[in-house]
Amino acid sequence: MKTHTRGSARAPRCWSATSTCRRWTNCWSRSRAFALDWPARDRIAVQPECLGTLDAQRALAAWVRDPENTVAPAGIEARRLRVYADLFFNNLSGLLASTFPVIRATLGASGWDALVRDFMREHAARTPVFTELARELVQYLDARASCRRDDPAWLHELAHYEWAEIALQVSEARAADVPHDPDGDFRTGIPVPSPLAWPLAYDWPVHRIGPG
Repeated sequence: MKTHTRGSARAPRCWSATSTCRRWTNCWSRSRAFALDWPARDRIAVQPECLGTLDAQRALAAWVRDPENTVAPAGIEARRLRVYADLFFNNLSGLLASTFPVIRATLGASGWDALVRDFMREHAARTPVFTELARELVQYLDARASCRRDDPAWLHELAHYEWAEIALQVSEARAADVPHDPDGDFRTGIPVPSPLAWPLAYDWPVHRIGPG
């Protein structure tokens, strides 16, 4: 029979300021599967509020998306909710800013924050991959452009331009992926475009737009 000793090297004490559950003796005891592996007399009861339910998760997600207009989930300290919401927003804002530095600088801090919060509140992203969130923002701004919001008219095109720069840098496409004769003569043959050459056209001079 396996035994586990509280406070041992295998179960280090921990505490997170962002935790929404009460303090536990160690990290491992938060896992229900781990708790059930303990001898019955030594098990730590797993609190229902820590197990969570789909409804509780949805309530928390809705509040994080729009804390100003959504009722906070019950049973969680307001301070901890705010810490979690701030961490979520700051991580998302920083991630997007790395792809759209010109938009961030041009809109200014308040304009950028408002855009990110609108994106959080209004857009249902379809990917769990962090690197794909920039494409989600482009799609959101494309749809938003048709709604006649107060955005600059060039915003969605500049977003696509900035996203395309990063997308090409990280693309795994190679010229070798396209059937062609590397020793061919373009004067007598048919030139084949590189998969990394994207023909793009915009109504606005997006390469010149910037702060100031």
